[in-house]
Amino acid sequence: MAAPWRRCNKPLLEAQPWTRLKAADGRDLLVKGLFQEDGYHVMLCDLENVWEESVESEDISGRSKVIL
Repeated sequence: MAAPWRRCNKPLLEAQPWTRLKAADGRDLLVKGLFQEDGYHVMLCDLENVWEESVESEDISGRSKVIL
């Protein structure tokens, strides 16, 4: 017997809309992201390539720097 359909309460990057972004060099890019308490997930596309980054909060803390 198949499992009943259930709503996913966790937001997904796939459900986020693409947004147009103008790069510093004038290129048009598409970007979408999901930012949560435990990290972030971002995708960037130039219609030829897709770049993706997913980082958890521990990694963000490790990358951070204190600027005085």
